Formats: sequence, structure tokens, C-alpha cells
Amino acid sequence: MAADIKVEVRYDAVQVLIDGVLHLHVIRSKLLGVQSWVREAEGAYVIEFAMQGGSMESDYDTKEKWLAVLAGLSKALV
Repeated sequence: MAADIKVEVRYDAVQVLIDGVLHLHVIRSKLLGVQSWVREAEGAYVIEFAMQGGSMESDYDTKEKWLAVLAGLSKALV
């Protein structure tokens, strides 16, 4: 069963919800950039958020979740 993934803009934040549960909350004004890659040996799909003051990574267990989050971020961060 596929996860329900939504990316929503909330004022100065972007929220990622998976099955209605908050997964990520990123302040847009502190976001410098986003990059993604695959850790093939681990079977992990990664998104890294470069922020003022540091960075954070979010790992996904399926390519479908990873792509859904990336597609939502692409629309939300324009």
C-alpha cells in the first residue's frame, strides 16, 4: 500500500506529511538549498536540506516515497 504524501506551504514553512502525520517542517527563510541522492548499498533514498546554521537529512525506504517528496518540494519551493 502506497503512503499518502503531501507537501504543504504554511506561511514561512514547508511541511511534509506522510499518511497525515508530520514528517518534516522546514522554515523556508532559513533554507539555502536541497539536494538528493541514492545510497545504493543501503537501499536508502536521501534528501538533504542545507539550512542557515547546519543541515538535515531525511532518508526514505522506497524510491516512490522519495520521488513523491521531491516532486512536492519542487512545487512548494518555487
